[in-house]
Amino acid sequence: MMTDSRKSGQKRSKAGCATRMVDAGGIWRRRLLPVLVCLALAPAPVALAANSGGQENVPNAGDYGNDTPSGNNVMIDSDVGNDVIGGYASAGAADNNRVTMTGGTVGEDVYGAFVNGNGTATGNSVIMTGGTVTDSFNGAYVNNGVVSGNSATVTGGTVKWNVNGAWTQNGTASGNSATVTGGATVEGYVYGGYTGNGTAAENSVTVSDSTVGYVMGGYASTSTVENNRVKVTNSDVVGYGGTDPSYVTGGYTNHHGTGTVRNNQVEVTGTTVDNVYGGWAHNGIASDNSVILTDGTVKEVFGANVHTSGSATGNSVTVAGDATVSNHIYGGMVHNYDSNATEGNATGNTVTLATGTGANLAGAIVYGGYSGLAGADAKTGNTLNVDTGH
Repeated sequence: MMTDSRKSGQKRSKAGCATRMVDAGGIWRRRLLPVLVCLALAPAPVALAANSGGQENVPNAGDYGNDTPSGNNVMIDSDVGNDVIGGYASAGAADNNRVTMTGGTVGEDVYGAFVNGNGTATGNSVIMTGGTVTDSFNGAYVNNGVVSGNSATVTGGTVKWNVNGAWTQNGTASGNSATVTGGATVEGYVYGGYTGNGTAAENSVTVSDSTVGYVMGGYASTSTVENNRVKVTNSDVVGYGGTDPSYVTGGYTNHHGTGTVRNNQVEVTGTTVDNVYGGWAHNGIASDNSVILTDGTVKEVFGANVHTSGSATGNSVTVAGDATVSNHIYGGMVHNYDSNATEGNATGNTVTLATGTGANLAGAIVYGGYSGLAGADAKTGNTLNVDTGH
């Protein structure tokens, strides 16, 4: 069963007070008195010489020290006490900023763009090749509005919380991407796109040759999560601290309301993880989601799971190659977890077993459709395909 771990939530940064900025020509412009006052009060030392560009430790109010929230380039190669923000706006647009981290430790979060109120963030990126981020690594953040076309890429180093292609408290997260490769470590979640309340669509996550806690292509507390894509290859998905059950999910809505999770896709190859879900809805509709599992080691696989009340229709699971599944395979499932379901049909789902000679399904129980609601339809249109290769 998937559960929210203590590391699953997002947070808004508690920004510090020192600011700095370079313009396109790379010339420092400083507001001397505010900077000296802030540095005197700063809780941790701030490296000004080695790092350059954009904004570091943006305050909640006052003089931010930049003329534009867009088009900034930031380099991090040594320690920074608090947050690093490529482009900041109290409201409006923050676009096309870039933060590159090659070393050092950031004491809190990294944002390609940060919009504190209503607005949009488009085309921002954060890239990490080494070092440590103590909290999260974010392509962009908007409090209320739209985050689209942003990216977070980690090819080395360690992120101790989440990696987010982009996220918003309220609004739409679409077309964002998160990539973790090259032996990097992410101790929390890897999200393509995240919204606290809104739609998460067409986001993507790629993880390869790395260690992460959890993976979600698109996340929304309520509303719609659709057309997100996840691919995990030759990696370890370990949960938080290596003790909580781990999972990979294409699209997810949680218990705060009713949502629709549809047409999300997960591909897992050569990876160890507890549970894999094409789609997960706490309450609502999960349809046309899919999982392709190849050469991995997994406990349970779900084309889609509706945790309490709703329907799971048209979802699919394909288990191929030399994969090992030690527990259950569900094309579509309505769990009725707390026995309060009012709807629970699981119909039109498909499981395909096209395994290789090294596959191990000895402990697996296969369901085309499953419902925990008495009297629900868990038979109509569900299909099991067995491809022996002959």
